[in-house]
Amino acid sequence: MTHSCREAAPIGYRWLYTAKIRLKNGVILYARDYGWKAFCFLVPDR
Repeated sequence: MTHSCREAAPIGYRWLYTAKIRLKNGVILYARDYGWKAFCFLVPDR
């Protein structure tokens, strides 16, 4: 099942947006290289 960043986040979670991510091997991925403005992740609220 895939989720859209436009969906409301479940209770206790929120959407996190970032223009770049760093992989464990040190490679940096930029959202613009994939035609996106940002990557989005569902993360637990603090």
